[in-house]
Amino acid sequence: MRRRAPLWLFMRRADVLTLIRGLLVIPILLAFLFPSPWAAVAGIVLFTLGVLTDYLDGFFARKDGPTKEGKILDPLVDKILILSILVVYVYRHVFPLTPFLIILIRDLSMNGLRTLSKKPLAANLGGKAKTVIEMVLVYALFATDLSFRWRHLSLLIVSPLAWLAAAAAVLSFAHYLTIIVRNQGLPLRGVRRRRARP
Repeated sequence: MRRRAPLWLFMRRADVLTLIRGLLVIPILLAFLFPSPWAAVAGIVLFTLGVLTDYLDGFFARKDGPTKEGKILDPLVDKILILSILVVYVYRHVFPLTPFLIILIRDLSMNGLRTLSKKPLAANLGGKAKTVIEMVLVYALFATDLSFRWRHLSLLIVSPLAWLAAAAAVLSFAHYLTIIVRNQGLPLRGVRRRRARP
């Protein structure tokens, strides 16, 4: 009997990289769950690898063309990676709870907005700012486990960055919501137009 070829051989390069980033979630979380200087260094290296795969899968998606699976998996894996890391540090009382809840609700709501949208929602400035701030936040959180000096410096910027990420999350969500309303049209506007016709 012939062996079946591995599924990843039939996947596009961007989707393979997304899958790799998804698999990195487990070792990255383990580095967070067992805080130590060596675990922090390992976490920084693995997370940086995840960031690189995110950049490369975007590059290959533009070059080869995105797939339906990739459009769903890419943002989903990104959310799982960031939110799971933040959960650990909320539990450890390093990351403030309120900004985390704002980011969590925004990310969950975005899935609903994408299903309602008639057109693909391109990343806006607020969404990009949120992503960049979250990446810096993750590095700052890892740095809290490196040494006492790094922990003290990192804790000074974690809270401001957390609130900045929450603000960017709200602004980008409002922008996406405005785009969807414009694309679909307001119901009241449609009713008025119908009544105005002779």
